[in-house]
Amino acid sequence: MVEIETKVTLMIRLAETHDLETLDALSEKTILHMHQNNLHQWTLAYPRKAHFSVDIEERRLYVYERRGKILGLMALYEENEDSYRELIWHHRESLVMHRVIVDPDARGQGIGGALIDYAITQCKKQCKPSLKIDTHPANHTMNHLLKKHAFQYVGYLKSIHRLAYERIIDHSFMKKVLVLGGPGSGKSTFSKKLGQKLSLPVLHLDQLAFDKGFTLRSHATFKKHLDAYIRRAGRFVIDGNYTSFPSFDRRLALADTIILLNFPASARLKGIMQRHHRNRNKQRDDAADGCIETIDQEFLGFTAFYDIKNKKLRGMLNALRHRKHVLVFNTRADLMRWFNNL
Repeated sequence: MVEIETKVTLMIRLAETHDLETLDALSEKTILHMHQNNLHQWTLAYPRKAHFSVDIEERRLYVYERRGKILGLMALYEENEDSYRELIWHHRESLVMHRVIVDPDARGQGIGGALIDYAITQCKKQCKPSLKIDTHPANHTMNHLLKKHAFQYVGYLKSIHRLAYERIIDHSFMKKVLVLGGPGSGKSTFSKKLGQKLSLPVLHLDQLAFDKGFTLRSHATFKKHLDAYIRRAGRFVIDGNYTSFPSFDRRLALADTIILLNFPASARLKGIMQRHHRNRNKQRDDAADGCIETIDQEFLGFTAFYDIKNKKLRGMLNALRHRKHVLVFNTRADLMRWFNNL
């Protein structure tokens, strides 16, 4: 039995035969709650005691228990889904989450997230490259939860009317990473952390784009220095957008991983003010030589209305999701949850 302990007595453990009545009652309660909210993902015939009994026998059903009460469950399968062959996935031979259930009276308490984190831990222990799951298109709660936990949308499974998601576990392929996002999103700070964790050199594009006093260099000069760096380094974390520069398409083509910090304007403006307070009248280590930290109304205005430009960028990245490892984070908490699980 594997336990996860906190200040309150809780654990995630393998389900046992004596749990069957409780699991069946919890499933029925959840299905009825779904139907009351016009979500018909399951019928009252599935999943029920007979399905859980097989899962227990196969030692693939886990329960979330707090103070002796079961509040959630999930099944973890070796990949064997015929319907999954309809889509192009990043990896094969993964673990698959099924029958994820959280007591309707315990929603919003982090139980679903805890089950996902536990499944990720099992993938790592079993050397599985990814974790897969499918859910009903109208299950907005689950779709939102999966995106918060860095699952990538893979596509629509027509044969079973489900949306498919995959969470990459094996990150050994990450050798050429782009970090994008609006001003104040923390691209530079995060890129340094990511480079350190992955043992990759970090390039801040601001250092190539400007001369002293924030004088913008020509596109040709920028490209020359960027090309030289890429040839010399071979692998990298590159921090910065410069999407209007001709080199942007080449950067996208070279990258194996693209990370977008898609934070709201309020969070980014706060980040800018905090950065300015820390570095006022100083040169940041990620800035070009002779560029002293400053702030003005024009820059704040650009930041506030960056979301308009960001929509086009998100569209470009969405078109790349089958060919690249594309991650979009809407909050810093989501970003750091993924980072800490690397």
